[in-house]
Amino acid sequence: MVIDTETFEVHAGVREYVLFLRGGSRSPNTIRAYARAIAVFLTWCERTRTDWRTVRLGDLARFKTSVESSPTPQGRPQSGRSVDLTLTAVCEFLRFAAASGLADGDVAAMLSERRHLTFVPSAFDVGEQGQFRSVRSRALRTRAAPLPPATFTTEQVEALHEAATTARDHFIVRVLSRSGVRVGELLGMRLEHLHFLPDSMPLGCRVPGAHLHVPANGDGTTAARSKSGARTVPVTADVVMDYREYRTERFDLFGERDQSGHVLINLSGPRAGAPMSYSNLRQILARLGTGLGFRATPHMFRHTAATEWLEAHIAPDVVQQLLGHASQSTLAVYTHPSDAAARAAVDRVHEGRSR
Repeated sequence: MVIDTETFEVHAGVREYVLFLRGGSRSPNTIRAYARAIAVFLTWCERTRTDWRTVRLGDLARFKTSVESSPTPQGRPQSGRSVDLTLTAVCEFLRFAAASGLADGDVAAMLSERRHLTFVPSAFDVGEQGQFRSVRSRALRTRAAPLPPATFTTEQVEALHEAATTARDHFIVRVLSRSGVRVGELLGMRLEHLHFLPDSMPLGCRVPGAHLHVPANGDGTTAARSKSGARTVPVTADVVMDYREYRTERFDLFGERDQSGHVLINLSGPRAGAPMSYSNLRQILARLGTGLGFRATPHMFRHTAATEWLEAHIAPDVVQQLLGHASQSTLAVYTHPSDAAARAAVDRVHEGRSR
């Protein structure tokens, strides 16, 4: 929620926008990130006495400079990608507000400008007269450095697995690292989505081997929307083994009182037995990582799995299917060679010259 500091009520414009995003099946994590960015913008507008309903491009340029110069909570400079994500959220909010009559209609027009495409993708149709070669592009943006995503080493994943104190947390580390599913997808999975038998035909499923089903849409509360529809993801034997240990632990704690159909539930506390939340899972992994001396976030497992698959020369269309990406172009972020691969390439050439 974004609160109006004058009335201490939920900001009406942002509330309408959040409802619009939820109606479009945007994931809870995306909505949360957008709301946070919009709150930063509205706070800046209040501090600078800028009316967000009639904001102009010059105002947004000043806001962009303010975001770039503001350190992160950890005291580090804002990355170009972080600034650009903030601008994206704010611009989309302003477009929605203009289209809904909540802001000046001219606001939407000044947010984009017409640009001529010099280089055209192979599948792009420019039209018979080249009329589609000019496109609308966001007028304000930050050049984000193409940094590779943060990943774990094999040793770090194993260390996290060993440091986990419950069978449930052992399973979380294992399934995230092996399957590459989004954390929201895992939180939204129900018991019937896990087919961990060698043969699932008795369940009415023809997919061979142990696997899990990622539904196209989750339960609307904890789950992220799959961006390419429903899919199945094979899992390894150690995932199945950890899951069996977790189910034994869960039965020992709750027995017949276990009424939740979700795969992941809280094991203790006032909400014991209820579906696990994103914040709870994130805190568990962060605590494990801190104890081991490195940063650990849920999404780093997904980055790690994608990077390992591509470095193992798995076909990109297979990796796209496993990750549930709508477009193969989104895999480009994972194609950065690792430091070890770069070192091996240099050493190999040097050894060849020395012979």
